[in-house]
Amino acid sequence: GRVRVAACRDGDDLVIEVTDDGPGFAAGGGDSGTPSESGVGLANTRERLRLLYGPRGILRCDTPEGGGGRVTIRLPWRRLAPAEVAS
Repeated sequence: GRVRVAACRDGDDLVIEVTDDGPGFAAGGGDSGTPSESGVGLANTRERLRLLYGPRGILRCDTPEGGGGRVTIRLPWRRLAPAEVAS
């Protein structure tokens, strides 16, 4: 299998996308942004993003056209102050 990880700035957001060429997500596996009943890890991650970033912290899972799986994380973009950057 192949896995692709990409990150980019989209306006005031950082968008991280992980895709693979596997079987994708089963129906109801979180593509609506609503935590799946059986997806405890995804539900916990969505809740943590919501607590940290409010409505701007988003985790979305879907099956792109052509198959595979895709996870997209959207976070507020911010620059670190020089004191926050590790030497």
